[in-house]
Amino acid sequence: MRKIKFRAWNCYNGTMTRKYTLREITDLEISNRDKLVWQQFTGLKDKNGVEIFEGDIVRYTSQLGNHVRQFEVEWEAAIAGFTAGGAHFQRTNIYEIIGNIYESPELLDQ
Repeated sequence: MRKIKFRAWNCYNGTMTRKYTLREITDLEISNRDKLVWQQFTGLKDKNGVEIFEGDIVRYTSQLGNHVRQFEVEWEAAIAGFTAGGAHFQRTNIYEIIGNIYESPELLDQ
């Protein structure tokens, strides 16, 4: 079973917060919640062992090594899971986190 945890982008000061458990989020004051954009942990790690969260930008390299693309990790309600570039991903050894949509959105243009 994957551990349910979140991180949050603070819209007011432009920083990524630490990681929160579901219990900690419940305990936050209402006044702080509207300042934060919550991103859920996918339960997966990239090829370097870094936890993958919603909003991360991952680089995909094909097994042949000749196909490199970058995608935002998103929640897909239709499949009740996370996708990168519209494809449900489970084999994370081909993905590498290179940033996130808040701190480095320009990476999606490459």
